[in-house]
Amino acid sequence: MNNIYWLIFLVSLSCSFVQPQGSYEMATCRLQEVDNSGVTGTVYIYLKDTQKNQYDLSIKVEGVQGSDGNREIAVLEYANFTHPGMIFTTDATKTYSCPEGSPTPTTMEGSLGNVNVVSNKIDQTKPYYQQFTLQGDKSLIGRLFVLKKSASNCTKYNDVDPILASCVLGIANGQFIPVGNPAGSVYTSGAINQATSTSAMLTRAVCKLTGILGNNVTGWVYFDENGTFIRVSANEIKGLNMTMAHGIHIHQYGDITLTNGTSVGGHWKTGSQTHGLPPSTTRELGDLGNICAYDYNGDAYYQYQTDYMGQISGQDFGTIIGHSVVIHIQRDNGTLDSYSSRVSQCVIGYERNTNQTPLFPKRIDLSTTPQCDKITVAPNPSTTGTTGTTSSTSTTTGPSSTTTSTTTGTASAAMSFSIFLLSTSFFINFFCL
Repeated sequence: MNNIYWLIFLVSLSCSFVQPQGSYEMATCRLQEVDNSGVTGTVYIYLKDTQKNQYDLSIKVEGVQGSDGNREIAVLEYANFTHPGMIFTTDATKTYSCPEGSPTPTTMEGSLGNVNVVSNKIDQTKPYYQQFTLQGDKSLIGRLFVLKKSASNCTKYNDVDPILASCVLGIANGQFIPVGNPAGSVYTSGAINQATSTSAMLTRAVCKLTGILGNNVTGWVYFDENGTFIRVSANEIKGLNMTMAHGIHIHQYGDITLTNGTSVGGHWKTGSQTHGLPPSTTRELGDLGNICAYDYNGDAYYQYQTDYMGQISGQDFGTIIGHSVVIHIQRDNGTLDSYSSRVSQCVIGYERNTNQTPLFPKRIDLSTTPQCDKITVAPNPSTTGTTGTTSSTSTTTGPSSTTTSTTTGTASAAMSFSIFLLSTSFFINFFCL
């Protein structure tokens, strides 16, 4: 009987830690230099005051060359770094201006004015009132944030002025807000980020991969809406080990502020879903399986069409916009942590409807994608004398036998520990509800 009393006490104590802690709205992005400008930094945009419809922008930047003074910041239409479009707005009658602390409901959502450079740095927090949101069609989530070389004249956007740095605004992971950043004032441990984005007009999305922890894995991931289906395509992914399959997933947060890949959080999912491979109908929303189709030169390709994730415009489970794509070092065999560490990541944002996903070479063999029990490698057309309609296949045994043994042991231990945590969590939540 004493053991039962102790169990009740422990469960009650645990409940005090797992109760919901409220919600917040926050977007973030890690600035990437353009044309070797040397500019780096982070941006946080967050709901500060619901009653005033006030959103604050906190920007911390280093490496800005030139004299002290103002530089323009703005949010552009598309997440395509090459063709980002113009200032984001949902209403053609809205005007371009420099909002400075007063309500600006008639100002374009993406017209953010200037920030001040002091000694090659920017460290500033600016308030915006009644101008944009982080939910719905006026949300900045999934759009491209830019820092310009010159100051804004506050009357007309200068699209010719060079961009020093840019980044796609994604759903922030409040757990990783840097100590001392003003954005931390609206986050409490366990709170849920309610930021999202919808667009009835746009049916395409894009994601530009960058390497994690020295892994130079780069490329693009494309999302095309086709009725109730979304086609996910990855073209010419460079830097992957072509003797292996590599897990690919959509993660909960579009937060790549940490270059080690941890700030993206876990897989995007609903509460009742468990990890698995397509086409399982109980898998997590973000479970896309594996990449295992290679060209003869090592470039990797992926394509899979599914109606499991809802639509880009935001029906059903919400939208993929503002989440992230992560590629892993090993094959996902449908069990937790089988895919090991993360090697590349990107934030999913809107793409122009008229931009077409690049076509695959006809020789690429996607027959085992996305389960990828075997890898496929297309032949070199210059040596086969053909267009390459056939390819070689091999079983995905993973790395060398030594590495496989070590990884398998680690994965098994992680799996056992994960099962223990999940079981404990279920037990606690059952009694806490």
